[in-house]
Amino acid sequence: MREVNNNTVNAANLNFQGVSPSKKDVSTNESVEVTDLSKMPADVIGRSQVTKPAIEEDMALFMKNPDAAVKANAFADMLMKEYHIDYEKACEIATSAAKEFSK
Repeated sequence: MREVNNNTVNAANLNFQGVSPSKKDVSTNESVEVTDLSKMPADVIGRSQVTKPAIEEDMALFMKNPDAAVKANAFADMLMKEYHIDYEKACEIATSAAKEFSK
């Protein structure tokens, strides 16, 4: 193995002619109050989470068949209690079961 000399950097070896000094970012972060709610990205994301036709479809199913709504609610409660499934997933499963059995 050969010996490596790590002390090769000295003032004679340095060349700074091609290097420009870094420019400091002088911009300030000012809080801008948004008055137009249509331009808020959080509002747009929130609107895209739930589609209106899906809610109307679920409500129409349960309004036509209230017995299916009662059974779906009991089924969701059973899923949460006995199988420790979170609320959102239990409601999704119960709604799917109600749609399947109401056909």
